Amino acid sequence: MFTQLNCLVVEDNPFTMIKLRKSLGSLGITEITSATNGQDALDVIDDIKNHPQVILLDLRMPVMGGIEFLSRLSDRKYSGSVILTSLINNETQLAVGKLAQKYNIDLIGSLSDPTHIEELSHLLSNFTE
Repeated sequence: MFTQLNCLVVEDNPFTMIKLRKSLGSLGITEITSATNGQDALDVIDDIKNHPQVILLDLRMPVMGGIEFLSRLSDRKYSGSVILTSLINNETQLAVGKLAQKYNIDLIGSLSDPTHIEELSHLLSNFTE
């Protein structure tokens, strides 16, 4: 369904990382890159020629968290989309949404649980072939 989609998963929890990668794979996505913190993710983005079209982003990580990562992503003029994977309340989600808007980052939503494949599929529906 999403076979041409290139994704980057930025998540420090190994169990959640596996679940997210498995969910993306079950949707037909084969180009999945991983990073365990924002700095590693920036290194990945700087090193690969095909920038990820979608970044699945945890907000709470060591070294560089999601908020700082969004700022640095903006500095790189990232033109793809971001999906939050942190379990956050509505108030925090609105604040991050405003911040993403300020940084010209296309925040397309957040997952309430990485295992909700239907929710992930819905968020990715704008990327269908």
